[in-house]
Amino acid sequence: MFAPPPPFHAPPPPAPPPPSPSCAPPLASEATELATVAPTPPGPPLPALAHTGGHPRYPAFVHARLAEACPVSAQDAASALAAWVSTNVTMTVGWEGGVCLARAGGALQRALASVRVVDGAASAASYPTPSAGMPLAYWHTEWQVTVYAADEGCGGEGEGEGEGEGEGEEEEEEEEEEDRPSSSTRSLFKETRLPSAALDAAWDALVLPAGLKDRLARTAAAGLAIAASGVAPALVTSSRLLVLHGPPGTGKTSLAAALAHRLAIAAGAGGGAAATCVGGGAPEAAPPPAASATPCLPRYARAALVEVRAHALLSRFFGESAKRVGRAFRALAAAAADPGTLLVVLVDEVDTIARDRSPPSAAAAASPASEPGDAARAVTALLTSLDALRARRPNVLVLATSNIPGGLDAAFRDRADLRLFLGPPSPGAGYAILASGIAECVRAGLVAAGGGGGARSPPPRLEDAQAAAGGGDAGAAALLALAGGPAIAGLSGRALRRLPFLAFAAACGEGCWRGGAAATDLVAFIGAVGEAAAAVAADRAAEE
Repeated sequence: MFAPPPPFHAPPPPAPPPPSPSCAPPLASEATELATVAPTPPGPPLPALAHTGGHPRYPAFVHARLAEACPVSAQDAASALAAWVSTNVTMTVGWEGGVCLARAGGALQRALASVRVVDGAASAASYPTPSAGMPLAYWHTEWQVTVYAADEGCGGEGEGEGEGEGEGEEEEEEEEEEDRPSSSTRSLFKETRLPSAALDAAWDALVLPAGLKDRLARTAAAGLAIAASGVAPALVTSSRLLVLHGPPGTGKTSLAAALAHRLAIAAGAGGGAAATCVGGGAPEAAPPPAASATPCLPRYARAALVEVRAHALLSRFFGESAKRVGRAFRALAAAAADPGTLLVVLVDEVDTIARDRSPPSAAAAASPASEPGDAARAVTALLTSLDALRARRPNVLVLATSNIPGGLDAAFRDRADLRLFLGPPSPGAGYAILASGIAECVRAGLVAAGGGGGARSPPPRLEDAQAAAGGGDAGAAALLALAGGPAIAGLSGRALRRLPFLAFAAACGEGCWRGGAAATDLVAFIGAVGEAAAAVAADRAAEE
């Protein structure tokens, strides 16, 4: 999957970023303790080169968030964490450091708030892309560790949920030529500072077809890298506009936010640091890229995700929608005026302001009613604003989502560097979604594993579940039967994520009123999940 380039691979910024406010200068005692972190016992002898059996090693990526009161520098924490993970015999993709991190030593545990082994890209065609739950043996792994400081808040937004139609129109017209955000434009946006602690697990929680997230992340990073490289846009065109489309509930908005978070970490926003090492080896910094090296993602001192409330751009007054669109994008251009800031703009349900302007038929085209109206003016304003933003701000990436891509204007679709379809989950993806949700219920103590039939928390991967079911694991067998049956067919990812809650409400909900109840047996809980799926299907059939 997407490989965050470490700082030493990227060209230095014009001015060094300010130190992270959440990480204090190194303390001698803490740094000494980090340097003496006790590794786990070594495994088999390692070859001298970074290849085993003629195959390259897996590039595995570890993202660690600094604690609020970090006692050491980010670089010291990154080096110590790289030294520790490189000697762990086996770790899995999706692993979260918690109790296990305590074994690494007190200083490292105090320096980091969370550690995740995130998915990465395979380095050879003979290796499958690492996925959630996949074990990574350290003698087959090249670790790339990134430590970052994340914003703990939920971001900021304008006051209110947007102005009512027709309210404050005179004041808006007086401010329409201003380039700085004003009280009339702040209500159009919701801003989240990146990296964000709330998005730490968002990328890996999305179960999508193989290669889809990788393709999206690589295209986004390449667009920013090309824009910063000085390539003539008349010869190589990149609009830095990516469109995600598909039916509701397939994870489009979540994927866009997770991508923004991932890009911010990769670009070093928040004063992060990085280290790399081969399993069993000492952490080291890679040499700087040669002059002819491929352009990489630029470094940014800050990053933010700005969500545009598309519905708030519309007005019942003729011509006002186009004015609001132009005003909003001028405010975005002003927010990205600092080249050290990465700005990711998310326009959710973009079909609201990018409707198809073509007439539905030749007869309609000959009708006077087909003259460009307010909606067509808004689309034209959107297109010209996107072009101006691309030309003026190489540090801006625009993401858009749509439930009805067929209704998007052809000129808007043509401007997109990438249009990705997110459909309903496959049976394998459905199993992975349910398994992760049920495993979380087990972790939280809502469901009791280890009951009758030797049921354990369901394995995250389908192939592991099949092996466990063959070994007599009743929980894995029950979940496999549910995932492969008709009960969940046609349900969106969002609906599947809701099933464990509905099962808990049905099986244990009464205990919430009466002061609690004993945790439900795992096999019985999986049965309740199936009943919840059947109830959802019955409710939808009654609506039709």
